[in-house]
Amino acid sequence: MRHASSDAVARLDMVRTLRDLGLDLPTIRMVVDRELSLPVAGSGTWSCSQ
Repeated sequence: MRHASSDAVARLDMVRTLRDLGLDLPTIRMVVDRELSLPVAGSGTWSCSQ
């Protein structure tokens, strides 16, 4: 059995939520790595190809 830290669980929850909202994995990585803010990522005007 594996035990995850509370930080890891929170990160996974955020990734799942962002995927449910339609964000792609490269954009989610930028959000998680704090290279892109959630409001910008969720605005629909951002593309990881920009």
